[in-house]
Amino acid sequence: MLQRAALDSGDSSRRSKEEPMAEWDSDGTTWDSTPAAESTDSGSEMLLVGSKTRAALKAHGCNVGGDALEALNEVVHWFVEQGASRAVANGRKTVRGHDFMVK
Repeated sequence: MLQRAALDSGDSSRRSKEEPMAEWDSDGTTWDSTPAAESTDSGSEMLLVGSKTRAALKAHGCNVGGDALEALNEVVHWFVEQGASRAVANGRKTVRGHDFMVK
């Protein structure tokens, strides 16, 4: 899912501040704050190169949290699924760049 994992430490004050991450709505044009049921699970294969992703984030002056790469990986999996679905819906087996574009 595209949600931040709740801490297992029992720190309820921290857990209450955690909110679901946003994702695209069904038509793919705007953000929806409620994660969809078809989201990938947290056991997804890592598609990102961790060191390069960390370096890109640090180049923007950001620190990288322990869960950041996993969350970004889930977003990438979601985009892959959406791009593949759009290509198939258009009768193609080839995913093109515009299959990932937001209108």
